Amino acid sequence: MVYRLSGGIMSDKKSSQENIEAGCRLKKVREEMHLTQEAFASKLDISVSAYKKIEGGENGVSTKVLRQLRRMNISSDYILFGEITPVDKIWYEVDNSTAKDKMEIFLRLLLEYTKDEVSGVKLSKSQVVQLISSVFDKG
Repeated sequence: MVYRLSGGIMSDKKSSQENIEAGCRLKKVREEMHLTQEAFASKLDISVSAYKKIEGGENGVSTKVLRQLRRMNISSDYILFGEITPVDKIWYEVDNSTAKDKMEIFLRLLLEYTKDEVSGVKLSKSQVVQLISSVFDKG
């Protein structure tokens, strides 16, 4: 078995299909973000030609690229294996939400996690909004 260095990851000829699949998933993410190859390569801090080789499946995804993707809340499990965890789905939804939807998500989380510690009673949505308003009014 002959090993070659492919985009920073050791691989054999069998992994070329894995590189192609990872490249396709990377392309899908890029297109969902409405970015050109040039813009996405810039965000990943790699050259456009290096990015095109990854997206085309010629090279594998390097650890450097995986770190940059993580900073953008893009799962390496998804890129490498096509697996999406529930947390990844949540981050995807939040990242692709409008400001109004993000506020609604934030309020739902606050409602869920803000309870009176003694009685266990959850605050109402209007009470949470009132609390947030009072914090910003004092600031």
